[in-house]
Amino acid sequence: MPVVTVRLFAELDGRPIEDLPLTHTWAAPSVRAFSFIVDDAAAYQLAEVTALDTWLALVFYTSQAITVRLNGQNDAGIPLKAGGVIAIVGTRIDTYTPWTILNNSGQRAIIRGVALGSIH
Repeated sequence: MPVVTVRLFAELDGRPIEDLPLTHTWAAPSVRAFSFIVDDAAAYQLAEVTALDTWLALVFYTSQAITVRLNGQNDAGIPLKAGGVIAIVGTRIDTYTPWTILNNSGQRAIIRGVALGSIH
């Protein structure tokens, strides 16, 4: 069974934050590594990661400023700056409604990451 490990380490003024680093490992029937390009556009575009029906973990980063909507979200979404990271772990999100990305940064955005979950 595929396994994803996420490690979170952070410092404040050069000193480790209490209880960090955190390391969590999840196993699931399926894993999908992905890398795709989202062109600059004025409207939300479908993300190219649709192979899993349920996410147990989703971790990705972006090369440009984007806004992400997950699982049918229709509000302002989650804004990320260039180099931003989203890590959703220890969850269960049904992905029947695709996730979408708005890239109006003026440049093509490269999205890279991994999704861990299951196929029904």
